[in-house]
Amino acid sequence: MKRGLRFWVARVQQACLYRPGALEEISSAQEARLRGGHKPPLQLELRVSCARGFTLLEMCIVLLIIALLAAATMPAFESAINEHRVREDGHQLALMVRTAMIQSAEQHRPYVIALTANTMSLHPVGEENAPAQDSDAALFKDSGGTNADHPVEDVITENVDVEKQLEDTNKLEAPDPGKANAWIDLPADGTQWIFQPGELCPATPIRVASGDAYLEMNFEALTGNIESEKSYFP
Repeated sequence: MKRGLRFWVARVQQACLYRPGALEEISSAQEARLRGGHKPPLQLELRVSCARGFTLLEMCIVLLIIALLAAATMPAFESAINEHRVREDGHQLALMVRTAMIQSAEQHRPYVIALTANTMSLHPVGEENAPAQDSDAALFKDSGGTNADHPVEDVITENVDVEKQLEDTNKLEAPDPGKANAWIDLPADGTQWIFQPGELCPATPIRVASGDAYLEMNFEALTGNIESEKSYFP
């Protein structure tokens, strides 16, 4: 028995380490041993089985698992992108409100935020046709978020004139005056918030929506910061 075991171990080592084609010789020798009533040792069976590649069925199963994992994570990925777009437009609108409050007080002149379903603009009253600034950085400093705990504190005092187009899938909505807890698209001619020097913030509750996802914002009357916000991102 020990002699037979040593024989098979030596043959396996020869096949795996020294020269190609030895496995075929081992298979022939194995068949001969089987005909003689001898069973090959376990080590040989394991070494020979390890030399096999993947079957077509095994590869198909792996590809199927990968496809299922990708399909499961895709909705979450799309939802994250949609949430980022909605929050970005909401953040820009919050910056406009805060800027209008500060600019009107410092310059002693009224500012207006004009809103439509797909656009929002900020400019001094009576200067609707003034050229817009090239960059949002020229208007105000980024607060780092739309949270009321981190309001915009530093805003420049030059005249501000900017217009922003919402993301393609986003739109602005206002509360429906005829129904409670209902929202409707802004009218075609839009709406305006006029900020008078030294007066309270005229901004009303507003919603940035994209399909079923939305971000609702309410503004503080005294400072123009976000007082509360409500969001839903499926």
